[in-house]
Amino acid sequence: PPLSGSQYFNYKNTFSIVLLALVDADYRFRCIQVGDFGRTSDSGIYAGSDRGKGMENNTIHVPPKTSLPGAAHIEDLPHVMVGDTAFSLKSYLMRTYPGQNLTRKKRVFNYRISRARMVVENAFGILASRWRIFHRRINLHPKNVDTVVVAAYILHNFLLAPSEMCGCWKRQRNWGDTWL
Repeated sequence: PPLSGSQYFNYKNTFSIVLLALVDADYRFRCIQVGDFGRTSDSGIYAGSDRGKGMENNTIHVPPKTSLPGAAHIEDLPHVMVGDTAFSLKSYLMRTYPGQNLTRKKRVFNYRISRARMVVENAFGILASRWRIFHRRINLHPKNVDTVVVAAYILHNFLLAPSEMCGCWKRQRNWGDTWL
């Protein structure tokens, strides 16, 4: 954008905005935050967001612990988010163990976290294959890009389960630019 300096300039030497998303196991986007400057790190955006602060302060409702299907012998487990190594490990945010000389248990854990992250990657793949606009540069003003991106995510979820989605997308006053 004109006169934006380096704000939108990312580490790949292109102009961009950042999108953070929470995706469920059914490839639905449960929460997105879009529009932050491309030069800003994902973890920095998350830490400064209302969601990040709410999770850290334990002021966001998270479903209670639950049992895993087919694993009644294991105690109930908490709901967690999965992130990449850019994010700090938290009790509610899991990521892979760093390094290469890992025990078998840690390698299995990393494999399972990677499998969970593949659901997120697949959700983005489904979105991009449906909405080809994400296959090239979007030549719009950043505020308009934000609107196009939010619309694509809403339509993505609607097309996955139209009967379930009616009326659930609304702007939450207390979440600012985060859509729930």
